[in-house]
Amino acid sequence: MNEAAKALLNHLRLEPKGHHTYTSIHANDGGLQVFGGQLMAQAIHAAADTVPADRALASFQTTFSSPAEIKDKIDYRVVDVRSGKSFSQRQIVGQQGERPCVHVNALFQKVAQQEKLGARYQVQPPDQPGPDQCLSQHEVVAIYHSYYPDHLGSIDGFELPPQPLDIRFVNPQEFFDPTTKNIDQRIWVRMDAELGHNLEHHKQILIYATDLMNAHLAAQPQGWGGLNPRLRLTSLDHALWFHDSFRMDDWLLMVRRCRVIHAERALISGEVFDAKGSLVATLAQQALVRLAHRVR
Repeated sequence: MNEAAKALLNHLRLEPKGHHTYTSIHANDGGLQVFGGQLMAQAIHAAADTVPADRALASFQTTFSSPAEIKDKIDYRVVDVRSGKSFSQRQIVGQQGERPCVHVNALFQKVAQQEKLGARYQVQPPDQPGPDQCLSQHEVVAIYHSYYPDHLGSIDGFELPPQPLDIRFVNPQEFFDPTTKNIDQRIWVRMDAELGHNLEHHKQILIYATDLMNAHLAAQPQGWGGLNPRLRLTSLDHALWFHDSFRMDDWLLMVRRCRVIHAERALISGEVFDAKGSLVATLAQQALVRLAHRVR
């Protein structure tokens, strides 16, 4: 496990403060604001602690209300909306002081019911090479530099720092090229660490991962270039539906696309498959997207 993976796992840990109330343990670092994927994963961690052990996360919907500052810890309050025989519903508010940052509505289902036999159907994954045949993040940096030399050109010997997730790009040239439009983003992803047998922890890492590298999906249809340094994208809301069990320390294929852009709002949707082709999750995200006049 590298240091970046350890840091991510530490950031997702919470400390109980009272009845259905939790707070983040570790201060955040890097960037200007707390990453949205971290806020969602922490909120789900808090909610999962309030439901019986025989219930698993089935879905959640998130609305981001204001940026979370990296210098302050985040408190999470969980409301028990429903605790029935089959489902448990929780509402979670993450806030710094009196200022709410994120609102999450989570649904948990009894595990035994999720595993019952019944009608099954799923969309099929696209044909693509396996992760060992795809480019790593380090290799993709060189492609990025060729499209946007002015962005990294001033950084002599730029090198990608250690990352918590191992990501392999199926089609990186397509989403870097500003002349390519309306494409799917296809990436393989896994956690660079052993995560143990608590499958809810694996879901929390996937929640974090689904908020990564989505800016180009809104930029590409407009011909702005997938990783244009002038691009500004802010998540407005985010949802996931879980269909089958999986492990984040095994390879997962994430396929995403932009459905529509209007009034500076982009809607992104996608699917997550395991290496055997089983659909394990479906996602949707709405983001505010703008092109700045200059690079920061």
